[in-house]
Amino acid sequence: MFAVVAEEIRLLAEQSAGAAKEIYGLVNAIRLETQKAVDIMAKGGKNVADGDKVVREVGQNFKDIISAVQALNEQIKEVASVAGQMTSGIQVAVASIEEQTASTEEVSDSAESLDSLAVELTDLVQKFKV
Repeated sequence: MFAVVAEEIRLLAEQSAGAAKEIYGLVNAIRLETQKAVDIMAKGGKNVADGDKVVREVGQNFKDIISAVQALNEQIKEVASVAGQMTSGIQVAVASIEEQTASTEEVSDSAESLDSLAVELTDLVQKFKV
């Protein structure tokens, strides 16, 4: 009877040892998978940090672009103002040229009239010469 109990205890010990090896293997596999998960999460965290840095840089770049566009807009307004002033000056110059042209035409007409009168006077003087 003692031999039967001893045999049962030996069988239970073998089963316990097998179960312990199986549990050790499972725990080891879980530990390895957990380490893989931790590594993946660390890489994911780094990727998120890198992505956050890129997003911040892009945001700053957009702010810089907006500032540059606003400065360019101000410069365009200044150029438009100067162009308006130049247009006004050109209009004044054109009006002055038109007045000078009209005056030149009047002087030309007067010169033609004087020339015509000079011819008539010359003809009259010729008649008085005997």
